[in-house]
Amino acid sequence: MTGKNNIENLFKMNYARLYSFAYTLLKDEAAAHDAVHDVFANLLHTCNDVEICDSYLMRCVRNRCLNIIRDMPVKVSVENLVMTEHGIDSFYGTDCNDEDTLAMIHLIINESLPQQCSRVMLLRYESGLSYSDIAQQLGISKAAVYKHLKNGLEQIRKKLISNK
Repeated sequence: MTGKNNIENLFKMNYARLYSFAYTLLKDEAAAHDAVHDVFANLLHTCNDVEICDSYLMRCVRNRCLNIIRDMPVKVSVENLVMTEHGIDSFYGTDCNDEDTLAMIHLIINESLPQQCSRVMLLRYESGLSYSDIAQQLGISKAAVYKHLKNGLEQIRKKLISNK
């Protein structure tokens, strides 16, 4: 039998393990906490006289995480996967005060990257345009913008590492 007290006990006994599992899938602390809390909140409102086992809780958390991932906007998914916004900071921006490194980045962008990739990188990081604005200006999809940013960042990283 699953009453409010039993669900509370299940929560206390399983929260850390379920949170770790959710974090492994989502790579986001807040989203992992939310996923586990959503599962237990749902149990409080829907379960009456059902026996709940560990594997059921794991499946519920997994399914909730998959729903969260599915519902993420493409931009967030790509940024989480590639860390586009944070990845450039170490080469281009606040964390990069070395003039030689900045000059090298400009050189790589202007001479080593494919033309479209170079345009996307410059529009994003020099002009500060949004993904949508870049896509519209260049007549490409937002997914193509993300792809060019990802590829550009990877090539910049490789060239900077190989030049050290």
